[in-house]
Amino acid sequence: MKDKNIVLLITIALLLSIALSAFVLYKRIAVEKANNSIELSADFSDIERLSTIQGMPVSIVLMKLRNAGISAVALTEDLVSSYDLNLISGIDPKKINLYIPSKGLSPSKLNIINGAGLRIIPRLRNSLNAGNAVISKKIKDVSAYDTVIFAEEEVLGYPNYLRETAKALTSNKLRYGYVEFGKQKGDSALASYMGGNLAKVHSIPPDELENMSREEAVKRFIRAARERNIRILYVHLFQYPDSGKDLLSTNLSFVNGLTKELLGNGFVIGKASMPQKISVSRTEKSLIGLGVAAGAILLLHYFVPVNLYISLAMFVLFALLSSKVLALLSAVIFPAYAVISMFPAKKEQFIAGLVSRSVSTVIYIAAISAVGAVFIASLLADKVHMVGIDAFSGVKIALILPLILVASYFFLRKEDEEKLDIKTSMLKVKELLNTNIKISHAVIFLIAAACGALFILRSGNFGLPVLGPEKYLRGLLENLMVIRPRTKEFLIGYPALILGAVYYFKGGNKWLWFWLSIGVLAPVSMVNSFCHIHTPVLITLVRSCVGLVIGIALGLSMYFLYVIWGRVRPKIEELIR
Repeated sequence: MKDKNIVLLITIALLLSIALSAFVLYKRIAVEKANNSIELSADFSDIERLSTIQGMPVSIVLMKLRNAGISAVALTEDLVSSYDLNLISGIDPKKINLYIPSKGLSPSKLNIINGAGLRIIPRLRNSLNAGNAVISKKIKDVSAYDTVIFAEEEVLGYPNYLRETAKALTSNKLRYGYVEFGKQKGDSALASYMGGNLAKVHSIPPDELENMSREEAVKRFIRAARERNIRILYVHLFQYPDSGKDLLSTNLSFVNGLTKELLGNGFVIGKASMPQKISVSRTEKSLIGLGVAAGAILLLHYFVPVNLYISLAMFVLFALLSSKVLALLSAVIFPAYAVISMFPAKKEQFIAGLVSRSVSTVIYIAAISAVGAVFIASLLADKVHMVGIDAFSGVKIALILPLILVASYFFLRKEDEEKLDIKTSMLKVKELLNTNIKISHAVIFLIAAACGALFILRSGNFGLPVLGPEKYLRGLLENLMVIRPRTKEFLIGYPALILGAVYYFKGGNKWLWFWLSIGVLAPVSMVNSFCHIHTPVLITLVRSCVGLVIGIALGLSMYFLYVIWGRVRPKIEELIR
């Protein structure tokens, strides 16, 4: 970019936005570190069953579980055996068939739990077609506690009175225990009405738990607490004992192991904590938007001429955009710009220092992309995003659009000029169609296409399930390192960037678009990791750095194997002859 005024504006905007974003992230990291109290809750019905099998009073079982680390007990309200509406006032007798009231929480069970020194988490059932009166009474009856988890397949008030449930919970200063992956009807809507006043709950269903080892269950709970901001771990007890142990010893060993791992990861056991509110003003978000605008101008000038007036208009426009729109634009702009800017059309051919230059290029790409990641992590730094109720919007766009921008730019670009040319691109298409494709090239292309399709289909909240080999690889990486890097970064994106950089510095151009359109998956995925605001910033940072290091190492290994094969192949062919 030649206009010095535009360069000055971009520099000022980026420096100001980066500094402000860094300050917001500093506050966010402090909040995340303080949010470290985990509630270990056992299910009372599981405890009753264990008590019966062991022939031991429930109170003794509760004391042993408390000593092992359990801090709370989830108690489901009892149902009456008939339609007794005298418990709830204000009910029209003509609608008696519409309601199935409950007795509420059992006083005797409450006394036993309190006697063991454990906190109580009420579990309320939904009443069929319950209205405001029923909801208000149910919530008021448990107002002495601080968190409510709803039982069975529906949250209280589903389907027509979810706002009333949220209002009753809020007015009684109760948190909603949102069960992650629980698939309760009405849970997402109720969570949105609570405005972040909730505690996320993770549980492993009993039937799934029995097919897991104790170590696998502990790792899953730790991952939920460390990486997804879960603060209530709802622990179901194992129903079958380990070899050589009774059922009580089996479960005490499991809870002890889980407690030890939580403490080792810096958590404390007690009442579930909540992230404190982070205040990011509209003015601060607008200033961060100037940094996103600066990135947009830098990227745009590779495609079309940009003058001072267009730049000023973009700064004004981006300052007015919402946080979510700015986050989406940042996720698209910076990975695409990072890759495009590091491979100029006019280049010298490098042989000496080829590897070091390729590695430094990939590191620069990651660093530029990290600027966009910092903007996103600060723009969405609020309570509803941190607890995982509101999420980054436009996942598919953020994944696909940078790939299209990078592939189209390098395909349309003139060989020795930083500008696009349709006529040249048509000649490239014609040349490409007339290319003699080797089987090895076809295989590489098909593998790349399959990886790209898998990458896109697996993105977002709904996609393809994890395949067996990948599941095994994930488990292996989790055993080898504390935080597992993202597969698409170290296994696909960064190796492709390394190979593309080597190809470029050795003078290659024809297939540069192919290598870089695959390679951009790495910075795209890295930025996407920071879009998961419910994951602590430091966890995401470590994951991204580990992915970068392993990806570069894997890419270099592929290149060295290619070099070795090139030297050995003639000798092998000569021997065959």
